[in-house]
Amino acid sequence: MLTFRYLFTALVICMLVPLSACEVLQNLSLDDDDSSAADDDDSSAADDDDSSAADDDDSSAVDDDDSAQDSAIDGDGDGVPHELDCNDADPLVYPGAEERCDHYDNDCDGAVDEDDAVDAPNWYADTDGDGYGVAGSSRRACDAPHGHSAHAGDCDDDDAAFHPGATEADCTDPADYNCDGAVAWADADSDGHAACVDCDDEDPGIAPSAAEQCNGVDDDCDGQTDESGALGESQFFADLDGDGAGNPALSVSSCSAPPGHVADSGDCDDLDASAAPGLAESCDGADNNCDGVVDEGVQIPFYLDSDGDSYGTPGFSVAACALPPGHSVNDFDCNDGLATVNPGIPEQCDGVDNNCDGATDEGVTSTFYLDFDGDGLGDPGSPVNACLAPPGTVANDADCNDGSAAAYSGALEVCDGIDNDCNGAVDEADAGFDPASLISWYLDSDGDGYGTSASSQLACQPPADHVDNADDCDDSSAQVNPATPWYPDLDGDDYGDPIGAVLSCLAVAGMIADSSDCDDSDPALNPETLWFEDFDGDGLGNGGNSQQSCIAPSGYVGNADDCDDMAFGVGSCPFTAIQFTNCGATGPSGPVQGDCDAAYVGTDLAGAVTVTSGIQRWTVPHTRNYVIEAIGAQGGQNTGHGYSGGRGASMRGTFLLTAGTELDIVVGQAGLAANDSAGGGGGSFVVDAASTTALIVAGGGGGGAENDDDGANMSLYKDAVVGECGQAAPAHSSSTPNPGGCAGNGGTNDPNQYGQGAGGGLLSDGSGAGNYNNGRAFVNGAEGGPSNGGFGGGGNGGGDGGGGGGGYSGGAGGSGGGSPDGPGGGGGSFNSDSNGINAGGVNAGHGSVTISPG
Repeated sequence: MLTFRYLFTALVICMLVPLSACEVLQNLSLDDDDSSAADDDDSSAADDDDSSAADDDDSSAVDDDDSAQDSAIDGDGDGVPHELDCNDADPLVYPGAEERCDHYDNDCDGAVDEDDAVDAPNWYADTDGDGYGVAGSSRRACDAPHGHSAHAGDCDDDDAAFHPGATEADCTDPADYNCDGAVAWADADSDGHAACVDCDDEDPGIAPSAAEQCNGVDDDCDGQTDESGALGESQFFADLDGDGAGNPALSVSSCSAPPGHVADSGDCDDLDASAAPGLAESCDGADNNCDGVVDEGVQIPFYLDSDGDSYGTPGFSVAACALPPGHSVNDFDCNDGLATVNPGIPEQCDGVDNNCDGATDEGVTSTFYLDFDGDGLGDPGSPVNACLAPPGTVANDADCNDGSAAAYSGALEVCDGIDNDCNGAVDEADAGFDPASLISWYLDSDGDGYGTSASSQLACQPPADHVDNADDCDDSSAQVNPATPWYPDLDGDDYGDPIGAVLSCLAVAGMIADSSDCDDSDPALNPETLWFEDFDGDGLGNGGNSQQSCIAPSGYVGNADDCDDMAFGVGSCPFTAIQFTNCGATGPSGPVQGDCDAAYVGTDLAGAVTVTSGIQRWTVPHTRNYVIEAIGAQGGQNTGHGYSGGRGASMRGTFLLTAGTELDIVVGQAGLAANDSAGGGGGSFVVDAASTTALIVAGGGGGGAENDDDGANMSLYKDAVVGECGQAAPAHSSSTPNPGGCAGNGGTNDPNQYGQGAGGGLLSDGSGAGNYNNGRAFVNGAEGGPSNGGFGGGGNGGGDGGGGGGGYSGGAGGSGGGSPDGPGGGGGSFNSDSNGINAGGVNAGHGSVTISPG
């Protein structure tokens, strides 16, 4: 019967032996003690495996005629059946056993004594074949592999001379032949030389290969110390005279000074022991201290004595050990060209410093005094010491004022601001003053340096505000005097030509005080001339961009006719003259819109004018120059006596207007006629609507009256004038007329019941306390005084007196009541163009405003 041991062994064998062995094990029937191939270990009838004692078909004595399995045969008891055991007689031989180096196949694998045998020794690679291998390169094997040795310890396996036990006999050979870590070589100081050849193996600086140095040691182990050629040798120089300094031309190199040699090479004469560096220099003509200079610092300076007076000249010396000819031991002479000049000579008065003390003629001169003014008297404050009197000096000091020959003791005191007689008193303060010497001084009130003959004073000094001339022709103006320049004004534009000036106190005919004209032949060219930018260069200027200048600025022209200065050749702005009228309205009130719409049909003003309370507003169409002419209205006629009203003024000017500017225009209306006292005529106004600034205003005439043409020439009052102030009008029972208004204000009238209505101005109404109505100011609507004053500020007439004319400033109201029953005063006018053309008392009838191209 098989045991567990055999089953386990069989499994191990299957794992360890080849497949054929496992197959044998699988096909093997357990022993049934017969020699047949069939297994009859069962109870079938076909075999004899029964319980009888009969033969059970095997040759053994054991009867196994039963149904149990018998144990396998294992002759050596190693647990492996004899069928698998390659040596069933040796229990150490069976499949899976440890292989050993015993010449047996212990593990039944068909190989004997493999390298992995458990007792296989290590063999060491022996490349150089010296019988010793390298411990770090080994393999196991039962027998020695080729090129291997059983002995390790070789320290150089590439050289057979190196191995344990090798001989080491050369003390200079540093190699470790026997691989014991020690050599015959000894080098205690590690200088690369064996101790057996190193003369001092304790000092690495001493060795046969070392360089000999000057240090008292045999550095190169040649048995000599500091021999010739050693490093650090010094030069030593022959000292033939034994003075401790050597000859630089005779030297040897050595570690120490040879006999008769020294380290110093500074001897300049090695045959003279008195010449050597460091010795004191002697004055002996030799270079004792060997510094290259002979007798330096020990020679004595001797000074040139050219004049032989035993005194030498400073700055001219020679150094020597003994006095050279022509020299002196001192340098005290101040003039070595004169033997009579030296410190031992007494000072003489000859202009020479004889004794060389730095002073000339000291103690031997005389004193003279400066006579600057040449009057023979010297100035005591200006003494001069000299042997003889220098030019310009005298021997006395009697002058009290050497700045003036007129001042000296005994002179006549005169009016000259100095003390002539030297008594301490000047001019008039001196009792002996000569009054004939007084000077005329002339009043100079304007301080221009020129006086007037109308006022003078006699005095020595100028009184305050007086000068010494009487050349002024107008002492009230500092701008008028003989030095006043007058300039030609040939073109009559009130600007003078700076060339050709004449100096004169009085104005010169045809000349003026101004000198700013740049072209005196053209009245259109002066500093007020307007020039207009011509940006597009077409010769036409932009009225909106101008400069005032006598000469045209670059890029500017003299016209303002361009409508589009950004486009070349657009040409002059098209504009046709237009005229504003009273549109058919009469009396104190102006026209209404319908009046002007009808009046301007078919003209350029159609649809271009708006009317508010009689004032017409028009918008400037182009930026350019415009000529505006305003004409004032005539005063009303006195029909009872046939006296006409005063005539209106005409004012004309050129204005640069900007497109879009709005102008307010009042056209003056004639005063209404009356049997006794007519109304004043209205003024015509052109005003910038935005600023209420007047451009031009023409005054209206005063109203006619009962007596305006009598012997008192009262008719002179009633015409409008070009000046800004309105005309006066005769007052009631008074020789002093009632004044017209000024500065844009209304006129006045008599402050009683006889005063008639005064004309209105630009800024204020006519004024006065009379019974009749005054004209209204432009800013107040410009209505005429009810009931016969003309629109435009004309005053109302009544009580035999005429109403004042309206204008820039209103005319005075006339006075009635029989004394004198006079006309109203004409209105004043205004033109902001200083070069305008103006005329007073020229218009009969209603006024007008005409605007034309400039």
